[in-house]
Amino acid sequence: MVRIGGLASGMDIDQLVSDLMKAERMPLDKLKQKKQILEWQRDDYRAMNTLLLDFRSELTQMKLTTRYRSRLTTSSNEAMVTATASGAASQSSYSISKVTQLASAETRVNGGNISADGKSIDPSKSLYAQESSFMYKGNHTDSNGNSVASAWKNGAVLSKNIDVTDPAAISFGDMSKVDLSELSSWSVKVNGVGFNALSEAELSAANRPLKENEVLVKEDGTLQFGKEPAKGSVIKIDYVATERTGSHVISSSTSSIQLAQGALNEVKSIKIKETASGTTTEKTFSMGNIVNGEREILDDANKVVGTLNYETGKITFNADMQKPAEGSDTTMTLEIAYDHKYTAFSVDTSTSKGERHDSFLISGSESLNNVISKVNASSAGVNMFFDSATGQMTMTRTETGDFNKGGAEITTSGSFLNDVLRFKGAAVKEEGKNAEFVINGLATNRSSNTFEVNGVTFTLKQTFEDQPVSINVSNDSTKVFDNIKAFVDKYNEMIDKIQKKRVKNAIEAIPH
Repeated sequence: MVRIGGLASGMDIDQLVSDLMKAERMPLDKLKQKKQILEWQRDDYRAMNTLLLDFRSELTQMKLTTRYRSRLTTSSNEAMVTATASGAASQSSYSISKVTQLASAETRVNGGNISADGKSIDPSKSLYAQESSFMYKGNHTDSNGNSVASAWKNGAVLSKNIDVTDPAAISFGDMSKVDLSELSSWSVKVNGVGFNALSEAELSAANRPLKENEVLVKEDGTLQFGKEPAKGSVIKIDYVATERTGSHVISSSTSSIQLAQGALNEVKSIKIKETASGTTTEKTFSMGNIVNGEREILDDANKVVGTLNYETGKITFNADMQKPAEGSDTTMTLEIAYDHKYTAFSVDTSTSKGERHDSFLISGSESLNNVISKVNASSAGVNMFFDSATGQMTMTRTETGDFNKGGAEITTSGSFLNDVLRFKGAAVKEEGKNAEFVINGLATNRSSNTFEVNGVTFTLKQTFEDQPVSINVSNDSTKVFDNIKAFVDKYNEMIDKIQKKRVKNAIEAIPH
């Protein structure tokens, strides 16, 4: 539709309406302008408030003596000893006349190549799938007729977290499928710190109270710690059960299912639950022959409906597998119970925070890289390393120093670590030692090459004798001057911004 304003009267009706509306909108426009001005003023007040708060913080800092006690340190030989001083250090001088020994971390190198002759280990692939590629051959009888145990066991590695609400009443929960014979393999950590799990029989045989790094696991599931966890702590437990159960929904488009674990040992049961029109039926399936490295899955009529790859834990269905029709209200669930291959080991260390114990449960489907990551992230405080060129491994304490008074700083146990990875009797390439030196005529030692004395932090870089290194601590007048100047500059900046804002506001307030 085309409108022609004022065709009969000659008046521009649209313009008249527009002008009338403009007049009606003037009060609203003035309110909007006033609102915008108030918002600008609010933003200005916020900016000024932030400016004043920043200055207040700077003023608080200037009241501290550290702003006027900045220290300057000089070393007569920085290639041997360096030092820094905090404001708490007094003006003084030190003389380190000799450093007979630097602090070092214990390093152990395993017994040789972990790979069998002519084989190699891929650190990113499943450990159990490469069992034949390792140097160590378990589960056989040697030439002397002695039985050689396998490092791998049958079971299910499960995990659970417990939030501590009552430190005096901590319970694991249901113990019906827990394998208590493997209690020593449990990995129990409270806020990341490992505890050694013991049974009541083991503690009774030892005839002693619980140590701080131990936890007693009773048959009813009660957990008693040598050092009681604080309320709010998180307990993470990796444990061994007789089997793992999985429940997987099957839809019309499901062609495969991935189980939670690979390296399977035995399928205990496998069944299908189907619910249609409110009625649930259950069918029991079974495992058949091995074909092309995978085991057949048979339905209740002994028809092959799929295969299960024991190495990867992947179930693949074929065309004979009955599934819910697309769009139907029928639901189908596969329930499976199985166990798998696993291994366990532990690492004990002496640290500046006391004795540390960490246990590790490793599923057969995990890789050597997984093992290394778990060890390196543990509270044991060690760094494990694998060299693919030589096939050898090392384990180094992350902390320097001798915390076991000349004894071993690292102790390993478990067939996988000691036999498969060949850490049994591993050569100590570097002992854990304390730094030994003479400072101001006093022979002393420290667990680290960097240490603090009276607010001065020293770093020993090399051993030496008969060439004393002098460390002088003096007042850093330049730094004090810079601190005062920075404060004055900040004050002047604040005053300048406030003054400019006042002038701007005064000009804006003049009627135009």
